[in-house]
Amino acid sequence: MQNNLSLKYFFLLAATVLLAFVLLCGYLVTYNFEYFIHENEDALQDGARDLSSSLSAMMELSRQDFQYLLEEEEALLLSTVTAQKRVEGMEVFVTDSHGKVLISTDPTLEGKTVPAAAVNDAFARGKTGEIYESTLQGFFPSPLSCRALPMEKQLYETRLQRVGLIFLVSPAPALNDYTLHLLQSFLVASVVILLAISAIFAAAMRYLVRPMAEISRATESFAKGDFSIRLDENKSGDLTPLSRALNQMLERVEKNETIRQTFVSNVSHDLKTPLTTIGGFIQNMRLGTIPPEKLDHYYGIIQSEVERLSRLVNTLLETSRMTAGERKFTFAPMDLCELGRVTLLSFEDRLEKKHIDVSFDTVEDSLFVRADKDAIQQVIYNLIDNAIKFTPEEGKLSIAVSAENNKAFFSVKNSGEGIPPEEVIHLFDRFYKSDRSRGLDKKGMGLGLFIAKSILSAHGEEIWVESRVGVETEFVFSLPLCDAPQRRAEEHTV
Repeated sequence: MQNNLSLKYFFLLAATVLLAFVLLCGYLVTYNFEYFIHENEDALQDGARDLSSSLSAMMELSRQDFQYLLEEEEALLLSTVTAQKRVEGMEVFVTDSHGKVLISTDPTLEGKTVPAAAVNDAFARGKTGEIYESTLQGFFPSPLSCRALPMEKQLYETRLQRVGLIFLVSPAPALNDYTLHLLQSFLVASVVILLAISAIFAAAMRYLVRPMAEISRATESFAKGDFSIRLDENKSGDLTPLSRALNQMLERVEKNETIRQTFVSNVSHDLKTPLTTIGGFIQNMRLGTIPPEKLDHYYGIIQSEVERLSRLVNTLLETSRMTAGERKFTFAPMDLCELGRVTLLSFEDRLEKKHIDVSFDTVEDSLFVRADKDAIQQVIYNLIDNAIKFTPEEGKLSIAVSAENNKAFFSVKNSGEGIPPEEVIHLFDRFYKSDRSRGLDKKGMGLGLFIAKSILSAHGEEIWVESRVGVETEFVFSLPLCDAPQRRAEEHTV
């Protein structure tokens, strides 16, 4: 895995560097190519202009025409022509009116004749100052950049006679050689830089890729069901926040998996026990081993176990509906104080049996809130039920309803052992049962507080707990206040 990641990163980096070099090389080659073309053209134009000026000055001083210079001042003319070689490879030669080369900076051209068609074309192009690519009708083996200077003398007022031509030519291969040299230089530079990058990449691979490989291995183990693996955050480099988040996730999932397994075990036990009891009693009844006078007693036990199974199934269904968001709530004004009193009365027998001292405090006799009455009664029932379970004999249970800032607050407080801080953060998780509750609440499945929180979340409200270990525990939830007259007018279902 680490090698695959390393190769992928290396190839990505190498491709990026090569692409950058190709683009840069393309730009520089194009720029330099255009530059040399313009430089060559400028050199031809400047040479033609200066040569024309020099010849004009020479003819004016000698009071003779160009033909005289050709015949009598050949050495001076050659010197003047040679002085116009501005760039490497540039040649200048002079022909007569028929194209025969008389003077040239390249001695090998002297005596040769430029084809008549090329001469005529040069006279036409030369008068407009055009620079053109041509072989001069095969005079040169490959195209050259040409600039022609037509030399004429005045015969009559309206007639000029051709005397000769001056050609300034520059070969294109000089540009191609430079381009090839530039490409070769870039190729060598690319290879050197890639080698340097390879060395640096190999040295940095441990720092950059190893954390990702570790994360990949952790996720593979996680996918196979192993939640015990942890990442070393001190060796994760720039990926430390990701490693920390993954470790936290793994810890959470491991705890949830432990809770789930415990829940499955508890539910299996809770289902198996009443079913075994019911099955045993029914079998004994069919066999007639139970005396008739005790049948009512055992029927009562069977009914109690059936009700226990029904509560278990209903709780599981309720949790499933909550999780899937399928439960619908009917919001309407309701008296929170009255609902709290009615719910508390349903626990009268259990309270008397444990001799618990109960108090119910409200700021007013009635306090109306907008909520689903059945759902909130379920929340209150779960909170009071938990409080009674964990309140010791002759302990205290306090229920209070208060109002502040358009909110009603319902509080259930009981004396007892309290809840350790490390367990408080998990109280509202599904299937969670603290160690202290396992012995006191053998029938519960750790779903009551989860359902309560889900109901209040659907109302857009909150529930929280405050506990002092060895003293007391208090659960509080909030609901929005409303006016009593609105209780039927605004009722609707969501």
